[in-house]
Amino acid sequence: MGQDFPARFSASTITITPVNSAGTVGPSWSERVFVSPLPAWASGPANTVLSNGDLRFSIPFEVPVPHWEAKKKIPGWVPYIGGDFGMRETFLRGSFVISSNGYGSLSGFGQTGFTVHDIYSVDGSLGVNMEGRWDGPTGVEITRGSVQAKIKGTIGQELGVVEAIPQLASFANIPGVKWFNERAKLRLEISP
Repeated sequence: MGQDFPARFSASTITITPVNSAGTVGPSWSERVFVSPLPAWASGPANTVLSNGDLRFSIPFEVPVPHWEAKKKIPGWVPYIGGDFGMRETFLRGSFVISSNGYGSLSGFGQTGFTVHDIYSVDGSLGVNMEGRWDGPTGVEITRGSVQAKIKGTIGQELGVVEAIPQLASFANIPGVKWFNERAKLRLEISP
């Protein structure tokens, strides 16, 4: 006695021996007790609430930390994609709630996106809702869940034929070529 159960994925075994007020000792029995460690992805301390006889723990999470982002500068002379190119800030944030009765839920929101040519971007978002049951020895069983994903944005640029081909760009101001370049256009457009 005198120490807490360690937080780990294996059970602690306790032996209970009943003794009544007259000092009579009853038969002993053993119980396995699980104290789950706080997950590495938890972004803050657990909030604890007692409701209708159940103890509920709410654990906020945020992954990855730091948020993931990857951008590169593509040379400006590369048609359509020159400039900043890459993934925008990407993360998932939410809350995991578990009750002392073993049932729980997870809800979260995520965002991502990418940027092309400094000014165009496509944004994405993700909503996640799950319900499940935690059983110490066997893990998590998901009983219901949903995922909502959204993507929005359009990336596009219109260039004259001569401008679109870097090797011909030096000819763009020659009178006949200039006239042709102003009338013959190429448009690249990407949209989800």
